[in-house]
Amino acid sequence: MDAIHLFTQKRVRSVLLFLVIISFISSSELIYHFLRHEYLNGLITFLFSLFVFLLPVFLFRKNLKLYLKLLLPIFLLVPLNIVYVVYFNSKISEATVLVLVDTNKNEALELVKSYLHVLIIFFIIYLGALYLLYRKIPNTIPAKVAGYISVCSLATLAISPLPIYLHGRAEIGYFNKIKSALFNVFPGTLAGGIINVWHQNNFIKSREKERDKFKFFSKQDPSITDKQVHILIIGESSRYDHWRINGYIKNTTPHLSKRRDIISFSNAAAGGFMTEWAVPLLLTGVGADNYNLHAKRKGIVGAFNEAGFTTYWITNQTGSLGNIKIHLSEAQKGYYLLTDFRSTTNVHLDMELVAILKNVLASPGNKKFIVIHTLGSHYDYSARYPDNFDIIKPSNKTVPSKIT
Repeated sequence: MDAIHLFTQKRVRSVLLFLVIISFISSSELIYHFLRHEYLNGLITFLFSLFVFLLPVFLFRKNLKLYLKLLLPIFLLVPLNIVYVVYFNSKISEATVLVLVDTNKNEALELVKSYLHVLIIFFIIYLGALYLLYRKIPNTIPAKVAGYISVCSLATLAISPLPIYLHGRAEIGYFNKIKSALFNVFPGTLAGGIINVWHQNNFIKSREKERDKFKFFSKQDPSITDKQVHILIIGESSRYDHWRINGYIKNTTPHLSKRRDIISFSNAAAGGFMTEWAVPLLLTGVGADNYNLHAKRKGIVGAFNEAGFTTYWITNQTGSLGNIKIHLSEAQKGYYLLTDFRSTTNVHLDMELVAILKNVLASPGNKKFIVIHTLGSHYDYSARYPDNFDIIKPSNKTVPSKIT
């Protein structure tokens, strides 16, 4: 009897250890919602994610460790997802995929170096715990136990309140609710992001002929005979309430404050929180609710082309994906200062664009439309302005610190 009892204890212990190691994948759901004080939703999404990965247990009942090896890529992404949740209060998603695609080694290193020690320590502890648990998990479990786990997981997922919680609308089908639920938990959020970016790029390509045929029917006013130069400057996002001209206590805009012909719009916001989304909205005016329409039409550069203007795009922003590229390519002439601009060394500062602007203004032609897309406050901001502009201190130029 003692031998049977001991065998049963070992079996229960091994199953519990397997549950613990699988729960690592689901842990970020718990952390994400608990940080937002959404305790019930945190518990629901945690269990939903857990049961998703317990579902195939019966198929791998004779080789549990093979199943864990197949899940290794997801296990390696778990610490990154948790760090992303803790530091940025967000799940890895389409926005994350866009950032990863639209970055390079230098910018990535700029960000990672701020968290490097934390990441290394966390990875060592996490991988150590993962390895110890992996060694203690048996390679096989009884078919009855495996079947019980898989059947219970399937039944729980089938009646899970999560899809209903996410989408209460009756017109959304049951299976679509399940699908939405799967893409709402890690690593489904990452998979969904990759799929959305892929579809978005295909959509952009498929609308190329439609964009080419699009017309504003814009015309030049023949009564205007003077030289015309229109300049549109697009900068990185900035807090409205941190500008002195908008009432901020510190003099953050000393030069603008001296001008009398400045209009600051108090009730305005970007249509998207990423450059990849915001800039096409600025150029086309389709509105955030109709974002995809921008891919079917030209932007403001195209309107000036039709009116007989020579159009220019001047920038030190690189890495623009399809959504921006299709509109910047409308410009007849482009000037791109892109050499290692994301690094903290050999940086092309915004003021370098002024030299190009002067050359463009001095070139022949009486009708010009010029877009200047600056690097602005793009991370790492302390490397985006010269030392003589380092007025307000302490700053990250003089006191390097972790930027979040």
